Amino acid sequence: MLDALVPHSEAVPELDSLGLSDEEVQAACAGHGVDGLVERIHGRGPTDAHLHVIAWHGSALADIGCPATQPQRRELLLDCALFNLAVALTDSLVDDEAPTGARAARALAPAKLARRLRAPSDPEAAIAGETGDQLDAFFALWDALLARLGQRFAAEPERLEQIAAMLARMHHSEFDAGADRLPAKVLPIEFLGLVLAAGAGREEADALAALYRELGELVGLVDDWHDLLVDMRRMHANQLVMLIAERTPANRLRYLGRSLRRVAFPGRLADELVTGLRAHLRGAIERAGELSPEARLKAAAYAKGLLQS
Repeated sequence: MLDALVPHSEAVPELDSLGLSDEEVQAACAGHGVDGLVERIHGRGPTDAHLHVIAWHGSALADIGCPATQPQRRELLLDCALFNLAVALTDSLVDDEAPTGARAARALAPAKLARRLRAPSDPEAAIAGETGDQLDAFFALWDALLARLGQRFAAEPERLEQIAAMLARMHHSEFDAGADRLPAKVLPIEFLGLVLAAGAGREEADALAALYRELGELVGLVDDWHDLLVDMRRMHANQLVMLIAERTPANRLRYLGRSLRRVAFPGRLADELVTGLRAHLRGAIERAGELSPEARLKAAAYAKGLLQS
């Protein structure tokens, strides 16, 4: 599939050549005090290394649309690494700890996020949890990220508003009852395109948005394939089964029925999966090629690693 889209596949770099180095990721996680969160938020793995991999993936995705000549390259990749980690930890709280997820929803309300973006130096606007919820490092991670973005985009108020609006859409899809859950799977990757658009002209920003939209669709589909059995057992939103929003008796029954059909007709599932992967893989590599040949090869490297994992 990949060879048909990238003529000189031997020129595709290795996946681990993308993004921040292991040492940079480890230093960033240690610097933000998030390593200890594996003992509090269990859904992302039992060791610090699992958090480091999540952060690295954010930086690797960012690397696709960030040329080596970008003077702020390391800082942009770091922002995307921190964001990917913050979103993953939030997702775990929502999935595994409903009361804590509700507290996180209040602390990360769109109005509070927007306020922090607009006032990155104001301690009164800082993101913080409720007293005694033992997630200080989690909220501090979100606060540091928003402050960094607010400072970076201070001279681009229109793009800052786009960031606030996308965060609000993510919050709605992740936390609100009855909301469509698909945006929560795709928007975090699209968000990276906005981060990388700092200082970019409209044409480049549009190209980045198109690329990261396709990457979001591709990553979301691969994640849902990897999580299919777990999601079916726990009745979690999965686009290969059903994007269940409210767990009403009727929705539970529909979800169960669709899960049984997936098990009974694996050939149909495989056909749908391959068709979707092919479409989004082609779209991601073509959109990357519109940025540069370098971006096209990086997109191929990431896709290759993703599909082989």
